[in-house]
Amino acid sequence: MGRKSRTKIERRERRPESPSMTSSPVGPVPWWGRRPVLAGFLAVAMALVAGYSLWARGFLWHRASTAAEEILVPLVWMGLILVAALALTGLVAEILLPRPGRVRDSGDDEDGPRGLTAALFQPRALLVSLVFLAAAGAVFVLAWSLSRVDAAEVTVEEPLPLKALAPEGRLSALLDQREVTLIIRSRAEDPAVRDAFFRQAATLGRPDELGLIAPRIVAMVDSEDDARAVGACRVLAALGDRMNQNVRMLAEQPLGKRWEPEVLAWLRGQVSPFLRERVGREVLRVPVLEVLAWCQAPGDGNALREVFVDPAEDLEARLAAATGLGNLLRNEDLPALAAAVRAGTGDRILDLRAFWALRAHGVAFHPEGFNPIPDRIIGEVVTALTSRLGDEDPAIRCAAVVALQAYQDARCTRAVTDAFETDAADRVCPRVEIPRPHGAPIPFVTEEELRFKMLNLLASVAVGNSDLRLWLEQVSQQDRWKPHIREGLLKIFSQAEAYQ
Repeated sequence: MGRKSRTKIERRERRPESPSMTSSPVGPVPWWGRRPVLAGFLAVAMALVAGYSLWARGFLWHRASTAAEEILVPLVWMGLILVAALALTGLVAEILLPRPGRVRDSGDDEDGPRGLTAALFQPRALLVSLVFLAAAGAVFVLAWSLSRVDAAEVTVEEPLPLKALAPEGRLSALLDQREVTLIIRSRAEDPAVRDAFFRQAATLGRPDELGLIAPRIVAMVDSEDDARAVGACRVLAALGDRMNQNVRMLAEQPLGKRWEPEVLAWLRGQVSPFLRERVGREVLRVPVLEVLAWCQAPGDGNALREVFVDPAEDLEARLAAATGLGNLLRNEDLPALAAAVRAGTGDRILDLRAFWALRAHGVAFHPEGFNPIPDRIIGEVVTALTSRLGDEDPAIRCAAVVALQAYQDARCTRAVTDAFETDAADRVCPRVEIPRPHGAPIPFVTEEELRFKMLNLLASVAVGNSDLRLWLEQVSQQDRWKPHIREGLLKIFSQAEAYQ
């Protein structure tokens, strides 16, 4: 123990005096730490942030049109905010958080005086970090407030504003990035960016975004760029399809007040008449007819029927018109559809579209509904459909059976039973779908044995059908049928007998 004490005393006595052992100031404050310099740097940085915020506000909302501008302008903005926050932090730290008075010597032991130690340095660093966070937040709030504009300044008023969903209040070019992105891409000239914008616009699900972007889409219809005008029509067709689907779903399952009916009313009441006036532009004729077909405005029915019955019209135009007649479900369009089915349109795809339109009417038909189909017109439709049961094209035969089943009219019995006993009924129906501008195609004819489809049709007209009952009694005993077909015949016969 004595040795240890002596060694310690001797070691302290032998230590030479050094200037570093005496308290000394850190040294002269460097030029970049002086308050006037920091104050000047802060003033310049804040002026840059304010000026850039005002410039970027107008540029992003009204002039930017490329992806590079969309990305670079906010990045520079954030860089200026960071620089200004650093300048403000340095000035506040220089005023409120003075530097420590001495620096710890590397030779000091644990009992010696401390300089820039945990007692001084670490708390100061923490305080400086907190000051920086507060400064960054303050500068960001300043930039945000200067980047805001009235929503009315960026809302398109011509040609057709969607006033029910128009955004209100103020929008920020710094924070409302989704809105800024949509507006910038709506002005893009790059075909890839433009197409990406159209895909995004067709699926918008927020009412304020639709109120901001949908009028811009309508304005694009008058663009001299054919690709832009056609793309805008396709977006409007997709919106019409979506809104009609959503409104029908809301009618079945009420979810409270929704915005879809407002968009649908705008499409039907304002957009459809606007587009009908532009159907004469050659490149827009088919796209405009597709919009009319999927917006389903009752006032467009006559125009669509005129196109459908005109053999001189382009095939794509007649297809769009047939789709519209199937969506509108007007009784006065049924004779034209029936006549086209009976005589044939000269094109297989158009024939199938007319079959689908007739089936859509049949599915919606209800004898006690608001506007029931007159029996005379139903008779015309049934006659037209049964006349195609012997067609050489299996898709046409199958489409006729599917459409007939929708009406459940016993007047088709004889024609269906005659077709049932032919060898052609052994074939499997090809799949037929109706394309739509939004979502999956509409299934029409499924891949299934034609004779089995006929069984389902006969089952729908079996009640009170004495002619069918007599036929079933005869053919159900024959051994030439496949087991599942014979089982189906027996079930239908039992059903007919039960309701005799």
